[in-house]
Amino acid sequence: MRHRRASDGYHYINSIFLPISFGDELLIEEAAEDRFVSINELPPPYDADYSAVSSGAGMERNLVWQTLQATATMERPRLEVRLRKRCPTGAGLGGGSADAGALLRLLAAQFGLPIDALRSVAGELGADVPFFLDPRPAEVSGIGDIIKPLVVGPGHGVLIYSGAPSPTAAAYAALKRALRPDPPPESLSALTASVRASLAQSDWSALSELKNDFEAAVFAMRPDLERLKAALFDCGAAYASLSGSGAALFGLATDAAECNTMLTRLQSQLPEAFLRSFQILGATDERTGRR
Repeated sequence: MRHRRASDGYHYINSIFLPISFGDELLIEEAAEDRFVSINELPPPYDADYSAVSSGAGMERNLVWQTLQATATMERPRLEVRLRKRCPTGAGLGGGSADAGALLRLLAAQFGLPIDALRSVAGELGADVPFFLDPRPAEVSGIGDIIKPLVVGPGHGVLIYSGAPSPTAAAYAALKRALRPDPPPESLSALTASVRASLAQSDWSALSELKNDFEAAVFAMRPDLERLKAALFDCGAAYASLSGSGAALFGLATDAAECNTMLTRLQSQLPEAFLRSFQILGATDERTGRR
């Protein structure tokens, strides 16, 4: 990530997006008027930041409510949308974007709204939202609008979050690299043939070339997050990284048993941390060719 678009200040990215089995739950049903109901299932103290954007005047900042507003003039019934919030905010996990994308997918599947129009809405809602219209492992570039499917094998992992968010704007500001206005490359230089093969074969220990540019900047501001990354490796992760601009991190394990062992060790060492296990969704098993 080294470029910024001169026309509007959007930052170009080159990243790998992986959908996982942990996230929020969205339910919709027809109603007399559009209505958003938020059920905050985050345990304290991880619920405080989400509460600020789920009720009252703060609700205007919630991406689910923004999605309802953005599609209000389309040919769809009025809806009550219920969101069960389980994914912490400010963690770099794309939870709000995933919720918006899920709602757009539901509108297309249940009410036949045209996908091209919804894709346009997704881009206006946020740079990460278009990915969630069809979430599967992908290499994502541009401002999030260039999405190339990526073959990734089955995988298990653990998320860890300390509870203190890492604001995206501050993370970008702390990134000391010059942001050039010229068009960026559309592929990660670290995605070599050998790295692609390792991803496809779930060989996570061979991914040391894949590095998150944000880590140096964010870890300088938040040494506690660097210690959490070390804890993931100490507890058995084959690969670990900051997720997006943070503040969540993830560790990948060789199989489900190793994942459970890693989770148990982390729970013992860090009993106050937010810890969740997950599977990679949309993965392709090269042995069978199945997703």
